[in-house]
Amino acid sequence: MIVSLFLAACLQAPSIQKLPVDLGAQVQHLAVAGLDSSKKGYLVAIEGRTISMSQVKDGPQIEIPGEATLWTLADLDDNGTDEFVILVDGNTLHKLELVENAFVFSAPLASKLGGMPPRGCNPADFLYDLNGDRLPDLSLPVGDSIRLWMGGPDGF
Repeated sequence: MIVSLFLAACLQAPSIQKLPVDLGAQVQHLAVAGLDSSKKGYLVAIEGRTISMSQVKDGPQIEIPGEATLWTLADLDDNGTDEFVILVDGNTLHKLELVENAFVFSAPLASKLGGMPPRGCNPADFLYDLNGDRLPDLSLPVGDSIRLWMGGPDGF
């Protein structure tokens, strides 16, 4: 219902081109993310632990790994396009990529992080530019505190 209202509001805006979108079944979350080098945004649906392009018949799907996984959108390389990023079991950071019409997770962007996210697969804002350098910084829950890594041109 919320998705329908959001899409209806966006489609009524005068500067936005109307595009037909059929999401099929109701989904928990929608995200627009850059998944390749084209800087194009792809609409992905997240239902439980499954990521898909539900608007594409027989489109790519992938299961989100781990027992305690967080996901977010963040512009990792300051190119103006948000990437879809997952933190698996508080330890390994990956981004979702589209390679030859199939979803894959990148090699680890960072590992051995020691975070303690809640069980399940949850959206969370754990990548955010805290120091104004236009690169995201990583903050992870660890009990009653957080671990913080400042992002730089070479990662965390």
